[in-house]
Amino acid sequence: MTNPFKYGDVVTGENFCNREQEKKNLKQAIKSGQNTLLFSERRMGKTSLIKQVMEEISSGSVSSVYIDLWPTDDRVTFARALGQGVANHLTAPLEKTLRTLKAWFQSFRVVSSVTQEGEVSFSFDFQGNPEQLKLAEILEIPQKLADKTGQPVVVIFDEIQEISGYDTDYVEKKLRSVIQHHNEVTYIFLGSRRHIIHEMFMDRSSPFYHSSQKLPLSTIETKAWIPFIRQRFSSGGREISEEMIETICEMTDGHPKYTQHFCEALWGQTEQDTQISENDINIARDKVLMEDSYAYTVIVENLTNNQRRLLVGLAVEGKNVSIWSKEFMNKYRLSGQSSVQKAINSLQKKDLVDKDQDGYIILDRFFKLWLAREYAV
Repeated sequence: MTNPFKYGDVVTGENFCNREQEKKNLKQAIKSGQNTLLFSERRMGKTSLIKQVMEEISSGSVSSVYIDLWPTDDRVTFARALGQGVANHLTAPLEKTLRTLKAWFQSFRVVSSVTQEGEVSFSFDFQGNPEQLKLAEILEIPQKLADKTGQPVVVIFDEIQEISGYDTDYVEKKLRSVIQHHNEVTYIFLGSRRHIIHEMFMDRSSPFYHSSQKLPLSTIETKAWIPFIRQRFSSGGREISEEMIETICEMTDGHPKYTQHFCEALWGQTEQDTQISENDINIARDKVLMEDSYAYTVIVENLTNNQRRLLVGLAVEGKNVSIWSKEFMNKYRLSGQSSVQKAINSLQKKDLVDKDQDGYIILDRFFKLWLAREYAV
C-alpha cells in the first residue's frame, strides 16, 4: 500500500487535515468580497488551505487566479508572475487565449509553446527599461477578467512578503492604490516571516496598513491529529495508540509539514499487523534527524557562539521560556540582554527563528529536536 502521509507539496482532499474554522472564515471572506491576509510561519499549509477552499467553493460562481511571488525580485518579475497566474486560469482555445494575453500584457512579448505531452505554457518576455513598465495597467487585469467572465474573481498572492524586499516600495504602493477600487475581485494574501508581515500590514507607515482582515494560521491541535493519524495507520494494518500520537505531536508541535513527515517515516519503517511502539517512534525520530544532520551541522558552524547558545536554549527549554530572564542567560552563557537582542535579530534574518504569541520558536521542528539531542546542557 502507498504511504498515506504526504508532505512537501500542496495537499488537498483526503490528505488535508482539519482547518475547518479557517476554511469557514476564508469562505465567508470570499463570499463578502473581503480582502484577507492569511499568515503564519513557512510550511504551515497556507497554500494547501486556500487551494482546498477554492476546490470546495468552485461551482462556476467564482474563479481564482493563483500567483506565486516566491521567485520574484522586482516589478518586472512581479508582473511576469501575475501573467503566469492569469494564463494558467484562462481556459479558452490556445489562439484565443494568446490573443487575450497579448492584449492585456502589451508591455511583454507573450509566446506560447506546446510540449510533446500536449501541455501548453506561456512565456512573458520584457526587454525595456523596468521603470517604463506600465504596472498600473497590468494590475487592472483581474478586474478585466471579472468583467470578461461575468464572475467574481479571487486573486491569491502567495508569499506576499517578497515584495517588501524589492529595491523600492513602488510595487507595494501601486498594488494597494489599484486593487482598492476593484469591486468584483477579492484578494487573498498569503504571507510568512511574521516580523516582515507585521511591518507590511500593521505598521501605520506601510501602504498595506489596514488593507485586509487578518487571519493567523497556527499549528494543528493534537485532538485533530489523533483521528487523522490513527485512520491512516489503520488503513495499512498498523495500530497506533493515542499516547503515541500525542508523543509525535509533542515533538513536531503539531506543525503540518513536520507531523506528516514524521508519520511518513514511521509508516515506512514499520510492518503491517503491528502495534506502533515507543521504540518505533525513536527509530523514526533518528531517521528524520539523520536526513538533514549534515545541513544542520553546517548551519551551526556558521553561527556565532551567542546565536548557537540561544538556539540551543530555545530547543531545550521550549518556546514558553523567557529568553530575557537572568536564569536563561546564565544557563546558556549569554552576557546580557543586548547580546540576546543582537543574536535573536540575526537568527530571524537567517529565517531560523520567529516570534509567535507564546514567544520565540525554532522554525524547523526537526532542527529543534536535533539541537536538543546534540547540545543538551
